[in-house]
Amino acid sequence: MKKLLITAMTAISLTLSLPLSARAAEFSPEAYQAAQELLSHYKNLFKNAVGITTKYANCQGADIRREPSEESELLDQTLLNSSFQVVGEEQGWSRITTENGYAYIKTESLSDMPTVVRSYTDEELYILAHVICGEAQNCPDDEQLYVGSVVINRVAHPAFPDSIQGVVFQPGQYACTKDGNYYREPSHRNWANARYLLENGSVLPGNVVWQSGSRQGKGVYLQTKYHSYCY
Repeated sequence: MKKLLITAMTAISLTLSLPLSARAAEFSPEAYQAAQELLSHYKNLFKNAVGITTKYANCQGADIRREPSEESELLDQTLLNSSFQVVGEEQGWSRITTENGYAYIKTESLSDMPTVVRSYTDEELYILAHVICGEAQNCPDDEQLYVGSVVINRVAHPAFPDSIQGVVFQPGQYACTKDGNYYREPSHRNWANARYLLENGSVLPGNVVWQSGSRQGKGVYLQTKYHSYCY
């Protein structure tokens, strides 16, 4: 039945769209608009018939890969709230449509609704810039964003305090609050990267809540020459 419905809708779409594009001048504006709305209606029915759903990236920097594997070719990375047409899922990866066919994003990096980017206070900016300074002051921008993203992810995670201040000053977590590096003056890039994260969200998947010199948690999501970022 589903196959029959898809075939029928495809035929209807072709029947409507080809004459409209070729003979638009023969229609009155009202008739042309009505026909376009009818075509749009059938296209939406077609999407529902084949199980296509719209999802939104819930983080910045989630990998888009050619196959459902972390070893597969990296095609791109997501922007926060960018939308994708999802046509299936396998082994924790969502299959998305692209201009060249299909690609894959980890399902945990997608949400049903866009993420609401919250406002932030001067205090939150101050603390985030200082912890980035204390942990990665002279590191490249990517590393600074990773460090700050772990803070952002922890705030949203039920296992950690629900504020930036609580996360950064949680006992036994950030060494820079004990060794004095937190209190250095942040660089221009430290401030800029902290502001970017507060305005745009984490660049790491939401479950990456560990940053250290070695593996923690269940596994390593990203390894740099400075830190291990774990989930």
